[in-house]
Amino acid sequence: MKKLILAVLAALFIVAPVSAAVVIPPHTEQFYVNDFANVLSSETRDKIFETSRKLDSETGAQIVVATIESLDGSDIETYANKMFRDWRLGDSEKNSGLLLLVSRDDRRMRIEVGYGLEGILPDGKVGRIRDEYITPALREDKWDLGISRGYDALYDVIDQNRDEIGRKPAATGFGMTDWIVISVIAAIVLGIIALAIYARRHPEKFKDSSPSGSSSGSGGSSSSSGSSSGGGGFSGGGGSSGGGGASGSF
Repeated sequence: MKKLILAVLAALFIVAPVSAAVVIPPHTEQFYVNDFANVLSSETRDKIFETSRKLDSETGAQIVVATIESLDGSDIETYANKMFRDWRLGDSEKNSGLLLLVSRDDRRMRIEVGYGLEGILPDGKVGRIRDEYITPALREDKWDLGISRGYDALYDVIDQNRDEIGRKPAATGFGMTDWIVISVIAAIVLGIIALAIYARRHPEKFKDSSPSGSSSGSGGSSSSSGSSSGGGGFSGGGGSSGGGGASGSF
């Protein structure tokens, strides 16, 4: 009986998302620009830092750019969502963070949008910015140009809609977090159904041979609060993202 339960639990953990295994590096001291893949010019890094710092101080919106060498086997959506949460992008009340992530070796990119910016940057608009400003240059390995143009386009939308920052968009569908929750629930339900079918076919295996009662494990959960420090005076404000945005290959 105990082995059967362990087998079912193992199956559930296999089916459930494994985002906890993704290791996100701490952000840099500049916070708003994190060029781990070393593909940006010093001029572009300075521009992003100064522009994002000013926007943050005036509106609470945080536009953060990150380039990495590799996703290390993770998918870009999981990696970006975890980076967003670990770095706590955006104001904690407005949820006004935005992450532009580029993985050089995987040739994948993602624009992750916080809840409080989804009203002015819905998925369709973000996808058009990706297609028009970013991926054409990245396909030619013009990293600095593509990222700089994409950043400018995203900044312009936010800057022109400052009064809308922090307003919740109308519910139009599921974000990635919603699908993760649904996947976990579905996995648990399927596990229970499988266990019930097995018990019905093999009732002899479910006779309790040990009357001493069941032991309950502590079930300690790992807390991923995401307060990653970069060592400098700039940091995230504790915002959250529900998976809005756009991904792409180049």
